[in-house]
Amino acid sequence: MKKFFTIALLGFAVVGFGFRPITPVAPKQTFYFFCMSREVPLQEAPPRQLQLVYTDILEFTGQASGLSNYTKQFADYISQQCRPGNEVCTSDLNSYPSREEAQKRYNEYLTKYGQGKKYQLARIDFQFK
Repeated sequence: MKKFFTIALLGFAVVGFGFRPITPVAPKQTFYFFCMSREVPLQEAPPRQLQLVYTDILEFTGQASGLSNYTKQFADYISQQCRPGNEVCTSDLNSYPSREEAQKRYNEYLTKYGQGKKYQLARIDFQFK
């Protein structure tokens, strides 16, 4: 009877602890990102120069899902800073796998929106937590 009990207990231990599914953990990666926000005025608003704010290129090492925390922080900040008379203020986090690619897109955006007089560009020193 003791042998049966011991074998049953060992069998339970092997079955109970031996077949747990292993959840793979995504490897950490380094992402390079910057944030920007543009004003989108109401259609009936009088014409004025719109504001575009942007951050420097920043670095994040972790899982891609970790960037969502930064996206939310920036969106919350922008929603508080959006001036009256706007339909919305966009809040975009642009992430890239290399610093070179991030720099290229960063320069393209600043050139695109810096041309003409539609947007006033302003770099902000936003501190992520």
